[in-house]
Formats: sequence, C-alpha cells, structure tokens
Amino acid sequence: MSHTSWDSTTRLRVQNDYDAAQQSDQQRRRRTFLQIVDDYSGDFDRSDQSNVSRKARDSVYGGYNGPYNGAGGVPAGAPAGFNPERRPSALAMPDRKVDMTTKIISYIPIIDVIRNYSKELAAGDFRAGLTIGVVMVLRSIVFATLAAVSVPVSLVSSIVPVTIYAILGTSKQLSVGPEALAAVLIGQTVAEELEVSTDGITANQIAAVMALLVGAFALLLSLARAGFLDSVLTGFLKTGFISSVGILIAIEQLPEMMGINLALKPKPTASTFEKLIGTSKAIIQSAHIPSIAVGLSAVAFMFIMKYVKGKTTISWLKAFPEIVILVVVMIGLSAATNFQKLGIRTLGKFDNQFPTPGIPPLSMERIQRLMTGALIQTVVGFVESMAVSKDLGMQYGYNPKPNQELFALGAANVIGSMVGCFVSMGSLPRSKILADSGGRTNVASLWTAVWVTVFVFSAGPILKFLPLPTLAGFVAAAALNLIHVHEIVFVFKAKSWGEIVGMLGAFGATFFWNIEMGALMVLFVASILIVRRSVGVNMAIMGRVDLAGDEGAAKRFLDIRDHTDATLLDNVLVLGVKSPLLFFNSGNISVTVDRLLKAQEALEDGSGYAKKAGQQTIIFDMENCPSVDAAAAFLLLENIHTFQKQKIRVMFSALNPVQRSLFDTSGITVAVGPENMFRYLDEAAASATKIY
Repeated sequence: MSHTSWDSTTRLRVQNDYDAAQQSDQQRRRRTFLQIVDDYSGDFDRSDQSNVSRKARDSVYGGYNGPYNGAGGVPAGAPAGFNPERRPSALAMPDRKVDMTTKIISYIPIIDVIRNYSKELAAGDFRAGLTIGVVMVLRSIVFATLAAVSVPVSLVSSIVPVTIYAILGTSKQLSVGPEALAAVLIGQTVAEELEVSTDGITANQIAAVMALLVGAFALLLSLARAGFLDSVLTGFLKTGFISSVGILIAIEQLPEMMGINLALKPKPTASTFEKLIGTSKAIIQSAHIPSIAVGLSAVAFMFIMKYVKGKTTISWLKAFPEIVILVVVMIGLSAATNFQKLGIRTLGKFDNQFPTPGIPPLSMERIQRLMTGALIQTVVGFVESMAVSKDLGMQYGYNPKPNQELFALGAANVIGSMVGCFVSMGSLPRSKILADSGGRTNVASLWTAVWVTVFVFSAGPILKFLPLPTLAGFVAAAALNLIHVHEIVFVFKAKSWGEIVGMLGAFGATFFWNIEMGALMVLFVASILIVRRSVGVNMAIMGRVDLAGDEGAAKRFLDIRDHTDATLLDNVLVLGVKSPLLFFNSGNISVTVDRLLKAQEALEDGSGYAKKAGQQTIIFDMENCPSVDAAAAFLLLENIHTFQKQKIRVMFSALNPVQRSLFDTSGITVAVGPENMFRYLDEAAASATKIY
C-alpha cells in the first residue's frame, strides 16, 4: 500500500478545500431546512435574515477583499462587471416559483385534504360529524339564550360558518360555531345596543352586525400578517379573565335552574357581581323546588361523567358525549310525566325557519359604538381558537397557520353575517369531542354542518319536551370548567406575586365591572408587559479572543460577559447588536451605547493598564441583528451625528444585503463614510486599530 507524501502547502490547500466543502454542505443543508420550515409554516418572512452566509455577504461587495470605499457606490479595485444593485437574498437562495395551483391549495386547504383522503379517514370523520352535530344542536339552543337571539339564528350559526371554516381552515379538528364566551359577549352587546338604538333594529340584526365587524377585523389582521396576536393574550391574565367569565355564565343559568320568576332577573347589562346579588334575592323569593331538582341533577350528572371519563380507559366511553345521554333521558321523563304540569319550563316549539339572507343594517354611529367590542371579540376569539388548534396540532402532527386561521375565521363570520349568523369561533370542549370521536380532517366539520341541518328540520317535535333547567344545568357545569383551578393553584404555589396581581386584577375588572372592561384591561396590561420587555436594545461589549486553530475570523470577537479572557481594544468599543432595531426600541440606542461606553471605561480603569490617547471609535457588529426598519435607521442616523459631534468615529460590520441597502438609501453609509463599512468584524477592528 503506497502513501502519498504531501508538503505543508499541499496539506494546507487540501485542508482548506475540505473545510470549504464542509461549509458549503452546511449552508446547503441550512437553506434546505429553512425552505422546509417556510413551506410548512407559511407565516415567516425571512427577508431580514441575520445569519447570512459569508458567500452572500461577499456578493454584496462583489467579492472584493477590502472595505466598501469606492466612489459612486463601487468598491475601489472591484472586479469587472461589479453591479452594486445586485443584492441577493440573505440566504443566497434562488427564488422559488410557486404555480397557481399551489397558491390556491394554500388558501383552500380542504383541496389538499380531499386529494389525500382515505376510507379510514372517512369513517372517523363521519362518526365525529354525527357526534358534534348532536352536540351543536343542543348547545346552539342554549347559546341562543346567552346571546339574546332567536334559536334559528343560533342554529344557522352552527351551519354556515362551520362550512366556510372547514373549507379554509388549517386546523383539522377545530370545531367552529357558537361558543359560550362569544355568546355572552354578544348578549351583553345586544342588551347595550337595544338601550341606545332608536331605529328599530332587532337583537338578531345586532348580532349579525357584530359578526360582520368581527369577520372584517379578522380579515384585516390576516392581511397585516398579525397571526402573532395569539401570543398576546396568554398567561395568568387570561386565566383571571376566563375564570370570571365562567362564573358569569354559571350565574346567568341560575334563573332557569332554580325556576325563579323571570321578571325578577337582573338587567342584562348589570355586572357579574350585581347579577349574583340580584339572582340570589330572586331565588329566595321565588325558587321552584322541582326545577331545582332537575337543574342540580344535570350539574351532578355532568361532573360525575367527567370523573368517570377521566378514570376509564374505554375509548368509546371517552368519546361519547354525555350531553346526549342527559338530554335523551330528560326528554323521556318530561314527555312521560308532563313536566309542564309540575311547573317546570320546557323548550316548547321553536321556529326552524332560517333568517333571510342580506347585508346587516349598518350605520356609522352603530359601527363606532360596536367597534371596540368587535375588536375585543376578534382578539379573544382568535387567541382561544389558536390555543385549541396548537394543542390539537401537536397531538396529531400538523402545524396550524395563524394568518390563514385569521383569514378562515374572518371569512366564516363575514359570510355568516350575510345569512343572519352571530359570531362563531373555535370551541375547546367541542374540538376535543370531535378529536376523541375519530375526526381527523376538515371533512368532519362538513359532516357536522350536514347533520345539524338534518336535526333542525327533523328533531323539533322531540326537543320541545326538553326541560330548560336541564339545559341550564348543563351550561353551568360546562362554564365552571372554565375556572382553571390548577393554574390558579400553580401561580400561588410559585409565589409569582406580579402575575397574581395581574390575574386578580383581570378577574376583578370582569367580575365587578363588565366583560368588555375586563378584556380591555387584559389586552392593555399584556401589551404593556410585552412592549416593556421588547423596547430594550440588546447590545454586548465584544472582546478579542484568540481561538487556536479557528479559521472563522468573526468568531474571534466574543461577548466579554461570557469570556473573561477577552481582550478590549484601546479606544475601540466593539458592540455586538443582538436584537432587531425597530421603531419601538431604537430610541434606546444612545442610552444603551452611553451605558456600555461607561462600562468599558470602568473595565479599562480596573485593568491597571494605562489607556492610550486617541480618538474613540465605536464598531457596531450587525452579525446577529435580524432586521432594521426605516424608523430605526432614522434614529440611528441621528445618533451617528451626535457621536460625530463628540469626536467619536462610527463603523459598521457584517451588514446583510437588506440592511446594507437600507443604509445606502437612508444616508447612513454617506454619514459614516463608505470606508467605515466592513463585511466582517475583524476587518473593522483591524482598520480601527491601525489608526493608532
């Protein structure tokens, strides 16, 4: 076996070729990975990508090995054919051409579902659609009372929006339709609007107007790519708000559960606290014992079944909706013993004629009055829907797209409003029932709409015997499940007093004031907390670290907080920018730089070495800065002028192509001088230290 003898030059060349091949392979794999992520998520804009390959950044400078200091935007000594306008993407990836069919499928996910459908999926979807259809009819009757609308309006809201979402939604198991929280918000809005309206508008029409406004807001947020809002209304602020709403829903069921004289009910616009006091007085004055027995038996049955389902391992029992058992038994008892003769109110006959299609009555004054409530419902409903979608997506292996979800919910509500529907959003309990019943695709929701339609026109003669205390007890039990006791216990155990105060504040505002004020408080406080934690500019003082055997020059400058052996450069402050520079945090650039200048002076004073005289230089290393917007560029330019008045020289390194283009057009390149713009940090540092 022969061996080839290589001299040191050949070894170095081979090693460099091998390293280059490895780096190229890593870049190719990274580009492929990011492309896959983009294809599956569809909601990320990587135009402002900080981790630019060295090849991509070199191409901005035309492959020239030196500062970008030529006249007219062309580097001195640039190769022939250099084009300063040639700015490839930050990932140096070729443009991906997407055909029209792919675009259509991305906006209508049901097409892809049908193309990959199978008999196994069909059986599960059919079974789940039938189950949810039964549940939807019964709950729609209850939600009609909560929303202060007629039963047909609630039933059609279980058909049209469900169908639209099934076609456009990306969550395969999200059950969209009338939902408890949305119904309560609608009921409060209807009551308030009826008090101030003078044009004879009906409760059903007000509910349709709200659906139109909520849908319009959702569509606008989708166009604005605001899918990130699902991360705003989270945490224990939401726990306090939702828990208070659960108590409100339960209190509103007490008049029917206790069989009291409905004339003694508190006003619909009263706060939760006022409703609790008023309802308690009414119960003392006119409670009906048989109604109480029926209502409490429904509550007890629901909690017993919840306990049994939690303990059993029988799959069909877990999936079977207990409300069906409850309703069938109570309808049988009511028909056999004539509950009405006992003074127990029943559902009776209801009109199954759907509302006439048409645009809801709009006026500028009404839109102004309803706009705040509609925006709150949009955000709260979207957040709740996305929480369910993400949970089911993780369980069943898919990733719902927030912006597409906004579009689907918006379209469902806008189209639904044209046929008289009220606001429809995703429901956690129904979605879990759908998944447990075998639903695996959007087709299950299509079957749900079909079965609801069938039940509406066929089950009326049977449902008229349904006792209202039974429905009220079922809703009260479901509402009490909105009180997340385990979350409340957890935050108190963790002794997180700030979050406890926020949670109690959200609960108190909703309980003692109204739902709208509680939601506004939650959104306001959550926004303040997010902004507070985002306005800071994350910069770090970088020091030189000699890494033996490392060929990546940029890695030689590291954060001095993590590397105590890092060496500071005389009269040169190297700042690594590690956060985006955007309109909301760019105002803190000068404050952050001033603080870091003082920190460097303190470090130098404590080192024991004499400081060399000379002009101070600041190098902004943009390697880890994801993006810079125009507002930040403007403030950055103002800060540069301030630094220059203080005789401080400013340099930039490692700008990606998008950032470099913004710096050129905004005048930053001219302000600092093209000779002070560098591809890599080590080149900028070398230039700065040569001056001294």
